[in-house]
Amino acid sequence: MWERREIENYLPIPEVVQRYVAQEEHDLFTYKGTEVMTRLIEEEGYIPKYALRERNDPWWNEVKMSDDVLDKLFKKYFAQTHRPTLLEKGGYFKLALLARPEELDPEITEKLDRIWDVALAATKQKRAKQ
Repeated sequence: MWERREIENYLPIPEVVQRYVAQEEHDLFTYKGTEVMTRLIEEEGYIPKYALRERNDPWWNEVKMSDDVLDKLFKKYFAQTHRPTLLEKGGYFKLALLARPEELDPEITEKLDRIWDVALAATKQKRAKQ
């Protein structure tokens, strides 16, 4: 069983959110998306300040990241930047693509290795029966 509430809780937030915003910036002179997102993250309380200071705080495991943080954060972000909402729950995989391997929780590798072992054992068992 996974330790965190949902898969989005394994993303290195706010780093991937900032990377997403940075890649969406087209005109550095008129569009200040990274500044808006930084302010929302640091001042608006979508992520508690204590959780920002302590990445091992239980909050990161217990919050429903997609509904309680990302949905609200991006809704406010796109409203404040006067843009249509370009990222919703079905598109959060785009954030995962921006995560760096060294930022990911070791539990991901552990669980994927277990899934691989089970799949490999099932494949060997199936071949043995043929």
